[in-house]
Parts: sequence; C-alpha cells; structure tokens
Amino acid sequence: MGGYMAAWAITQTDQFKGAIVIDGITDLISNDGTHDIPYDEPDNLGAEYWDAYSLYTSRSPVYHVRSVKTPTLIVSGQEDARVPNG
Repeated sequence: MGGYMAAWAITQTDQFKGAIVIDGITDLISNDGTHDIPYDEPDNLGAEYWDAYSLYTSRSPVYHVRSVKTPTLIVSGQEDARVPNG
C-alpha cells in the first residue's frame, strides 16, 4: 500500500519536495480484476466499481493528477503480479 499512499499524498498536498511511487496502484478501476487478489477493491471499498463508480474515481490518484506539483519518480517491475503495469 505504500506506493498507493505516495501517489495519493502528492495529489492531496504540495508539501513534499519529491516522491517515489514504487509499484503503486493509481487507478482502482483498472486494477480491479487485473491483479492476483480477487475482490480486493470491492472488499475494501464495499462495492463493485460499476455500482460505485464515483467512489472508485474519488479514491484513485490518477483522477487527481492535475493537482500534482511534486516531482515524482514512478517505478514498476515488469513481473509484478500485484500491480499490473501493461
């Protein structure tokens, strides 16, 4: 969850001088069903994304990217089964 929290934090404040997002989930909708933990998002958020679309988007860092002012390094591993990276 550290990668997600780094991505989330930089969309909510500009108090950091820099950030590193390592294997962070940035879009809860695209992550749902594409990783190796079935029902992870619905269990944590209490609903499937098609029933609570705005809940998923409001908590996905990618939908708040316009507010990012922090220089950020994004790192992802090609063989990471937890956070698919296409």
